[in-house]
Amino acid sequence: MGLYLLLTALVPSWRDPGWRHWKVYSGEDNSRSLFVQLGFEKANKPIKEGDFSAKTAVRIYFVLGSLLMLLGAAGIVWLAYLSPGE
Repeated sequence: MGLYLLLTALVPSWRDPGWRHWKVYSGEDNSRSLFVQLGFEKANKPIKEGDFSAKTAVRIYFVLGSLLMLLGAAGIVWLAYLSPGE
């Protein structure tokens, strides 16, 4: 996930249409739920949505991507440190 976010921030051709769009839900987003897909339940509607500016979106993607990559690297180092050596 971190690599995807970094590539989205750094490589403009990697960006999908609507990559700057955001939504806020009051509860969980159940739009992909099986019950919603079958029509037994209604999907939650967002309480707020909009688009970030390109500059703000790039910064958010870059910071989150960097944090996730650092967290993953720290986890790998931690697991390597805990594993029994030869």
